[in-house]
Amino acid sequence: MVRAGAAEWGGLPQRERLAVLWAQEALPFRLLDQPKFRAVFGPSIPVGFDRRELSTTTEALAGSLREDICKRVKGQVVTLAIDGWTSARAEKNINFVVLHGGYAFFVGTEIVEHQDEPTLTVLFRKHVKLVQDEMGAFIICVVADNATAYQSSLDTLVDGA
Repeated sequence: MVRAGAAEWGGLPQRERLAVLWAQEALPFRLLDQPKFRAVFGPSIPVGFDRRELSTTTEALAGSLREDICKRVKGQVVTLAIDGWTSARAEKNINFVVLHGGYAFFVGTEIVEHQDEPTLTVLFRKHVKLVQDEMGAFIICVVADNATAYQSSLDTLVDGA
């Protein structure tokens, strides 16, 4: 599993270190294009490392992490946590997180325009299927916001509709 602690930095190639740093600090990819940034940090940036390379490296690391998470939860009982929140751009988001063994594993996020029962039921079903079929985990508990639409959608899923 790719870890971002200081002790693990020594074993990561420089491109992966930069991708982890960008992700952990939520740095904008455009920073790589800034002449002042390049003037200060240029010697530590590999030749040819641009926004496209950063994106490719980040996606590869994310894929590797997803594989590690799937191995960890396969055949295990888990809790699926569902949490709604509003972004700074006023977008309604729903995060899906698997809880297992004292760890929280991000499954996905959805931006939703309408939080009505049919829309939420489809989204919840999609993520339940992902956790059960793709990750191979058994959901024994679902924790969600107290929103009425969430509760109705979860009731619909449990009732098998």
